[in-house]
Amino acid sequence: MKITIKIDSDTLFLLKACFDLYRKNDVSDCETRDEKASRYLFFELRNIFERKVISHEQSSKKFKMSFPYYFANMMYEFICWQLQYNSGFGIYERNKMELLRNDLHQKLL
Repeated sequence: MKITIKIDSDTLFLLKACFDLYRKNDVSDCETRDEKASRYLFFELRNIFERKVISHEQSSKKFKMSFPYYFANMMYEFICWQLQYNSGFGIYERNKMELLRNDLHQKLL
């Protein structure tokens, strides 16, 4: 099952910045297979956003991104975690992330 979202370049850059906070590609501290699998999903999702940022640097219009259900769910969980624990967001950034979270939540149901 594919989940398609419309995203603008500001939200894309914001997501990439959040993913860039976790640049370490190490899974040696993972204790279980589930933790390791989640970490690899996170790495793959981060790479997808890095490629999208490069390809849409000059674009100001919204564009569609499609993800398999498990990537969309991982992104939803990551956005919820960022909204709860990242205090570095301004009002604009927090609103962008909440709009994306709400859109993902509706489509994941």
